[in-house]
Amino acid sequence: MHKLRILITVPFSISIIIGCTEKAPVQPNLSPEIFSIVTSTVLTDYRLPVVLFCVAYDFEFDPLSYLWSCTSGNFLGGATNDTVVWQGAKPSGTDTLTFTIAAEVTDGHSNTRDSLQIKAVNGDLYYDTGEPFVDAPDTYGLYNGVWDAGEVFFDLPSSRSNPAVGDSLYEFPTLNGSYDNTNGYFDEYELFTRPGDISIDPTWPILYTYNVYSHGADWQTNFWLYDTLHSTWTDRNSDGLFEPPW
Repeated sequence: MHKLRILITVPFSISIIIGCTEKAPVQPNLSPEIFSIVTSTVLTDYRLPVVLFCVAYDFEFDPLSYLWSCTSGNFLGGATNDTVVWQGAKPSGTDTLTFTIAAEVTDGHSNTRDSLQIKAVNGDLYYDTGEPFVDAPDTYGLYNGVWDAGEVFFDLPSSRSNPAVGDSLYEFPTLNGSYDNTNGYFDEYELFTRPGDISIDPTWPILYTYNVYSHGADWQTNFWLYDTLHSTWTDRNSDGLFEPPW
């Protein structure tokens, strides 16, 4: 008698548990920040080049790339560095042309943009600097090159002339007790101011050729005459007398 043998195969499985480490969340990129655009002047003879410097910082220390643009004129030597040289176009007749110069900064992930205006004019040239002040560093030890509330400034005489309407706020240059920033208008103290070299001393973004503590009391009697020791304006027609460019 034969016996029937049945072979039963029981399937089985092996479960392998693989442990995995949870990935840290991806931190969002911090966009670079433009603190300021520093320029050698915002009022220029159209024939003269203007130097512009973009003060930017990336809080993650990413390398930054720069791209400048303008409404008119040309960048001499390229427009992809933090420092560029721009030259405007010729004004029509005696008109003053206003150009917008913009800087765009990127860290490869995000970008930021800022701009300023420059006027190309006919007439004597001066630096629209605002009053001199002592720039203080921020919490990162950086200087932004512009006056912030609380920083020491030096009040200087100005009648705050307004070329748009041809009048002044004061009959004579006067101390007003508040900080006068760049404004696109002529202020008398700007006959003796010019931008400082922030790469040498960032605490003084604006240089003043007289004693700041005298507040204009030490100006020469006829301060409209060109003085080689103190005047910072350009005498375009060489007559020795300042002529506002409007």
